[in-house]
Amino acid sequence: MLMTKQNIPDVVQRGENLVVFRLNLIHYAISVDVIQQIIEMVTIIPVLTTKGWMEGLINYHGHSVPVINLRRHFGLEVTPYHWHTPIILVNILDRLVGLIVDDVLDVTVVSQEQIVNPYSIIPRGILGTALLKSIIVVGNKTILLLDLAHLFDQNQVDALAVTVDTLGEQPGQVTGKKTKKKAEKTAKKEKSAAQKVDEI
Repeated sequence: MLMTKQNIPDVVQRGENLVVFRLNLIHYAISVDVIQQIIEMVTIIPVLTTKGWMEGLINYHGHSVPVINLRRHFGLEVTPYHWHTPIILVNILDRLVGLIVDDVLDVTVVSQEQIVNPYSIIPRGILGTALLKSIIVVGNKTILLLDLAHLFDQNQVDALAVTVDTLGEQPGQVTGKKTKKKAEKTAKKEKSAAQKVDEI
């Protein structure tokens, strides 16, 4: 599965275009406007300093992109990945982040009549309600539209920035640089030793 902004269909001019995905038995949606691309599972390089809430980094066109397992983030049971597990690349607070979900179900459009204010159902102040932009009723299905601006707390936003800035443009690049520097240092020592032998 591969979906880019260019081939996400422009369903209608009016209403809100959404990508609907599934986590466990719950259907969620996010606006097409924040989506950069939808890709299938790729190699994830773990980041040990994030205490488990960040899965790690992936290489996306030469850039390090942090990825979050939404199952873990929402406190659901974590299931094994497979090669077709989708990663939705989204722009959150001017940063590209990958969201791992169970399945991407549909690209759809909803009218204003189908959108319900979450606070008309759920009291304000309940944990997690800020993340809900709205509740959408389509037939007998209920879809939770997420407001990604509230997906992370400030500490996590800061950790995303620090992690990517520290590790550079490509996942594994830091390790590669360290290995290269170590090799260069070893080569210098060997060269110096060889020169001393020649002098003797």
